[in-house]
Amino acid sequence: MPLMSSFGPRALLAGALAAWLPVSTPARPVPQTDTQWWQEVDLVGSLPQNLSYGVAGFSRLSENDPNPALVGGGGFITWSHGALGATIGYLHADARLAPSGRRLNVDLPLAAITGTLKCEYFALSDRLRIEDLMGVPGDPWRYRNLLSFVASPRRVGRWKALAISDEVFIDLSSEHWTRNRLLAGPVVTLSDRIDLALDYLNERDVGGSPGRIHGAFVDFAIRL
Repeated sequence: MPLMSSFGPRALLAGALAAWLPVSTPARPVPQTDTQWWQEVDLVGSLPQNLSYGVAGFSRLSENDPNPALVGGGGFITWSHGALGATIGYLHADARLAPSGRRLNVDLPLAAITGTLKCEYFALSDRLRIEDLMGVPGDPWRYRNLLSFVASPRRVGRWKALAISDEVFIDLSSEHWTRNRLLAGPVVTLSDRIDLALDYLNERDVGGSPGRIHGAFVDFAIRL
């Protein structure tokens, strides 16, 4: 989450699957590539009645669209039952568009359902999320499908797990997917309550410039 995400700390997500999906569009020139640096801090805790909460703060350093520089934050409530979880949340971001310097104040209400399969040292999850990008021209609705995998066979020192995730974004006004984002990297334990995820980022955008993004994502997950 992104919005790296999304809901909950990336360090607690699971994930791994195909990074590249076929696109039924005409051939295009090689897309321009950009480098970006993303940061996120997640505070997570438990509530009665199978409820949990998360508070996220995030920033992104970039000079290009479609992922402009931004800062923001928000919160989430998740109800869990067995392998299923249902989440509602709200995010706000202040984005700066390049090269004009124009600013957008974006409010993003969202809802998601997540299914998780655990097998001793491995976990696989699939999250279906829908969100409204209020403040973005056209007020678009977007669907996101995040498939995640975490492997933690044995802790060695501070190294806790390896996490890989692939997320597909679909603008509901379009018939095709518009973005694909791959994250992969280790999860490190800093203390009993703090985990640090260090991810390599590889993203493709359809019809955007730059069309390909490489970079890094750093996420601190703090359990309250």
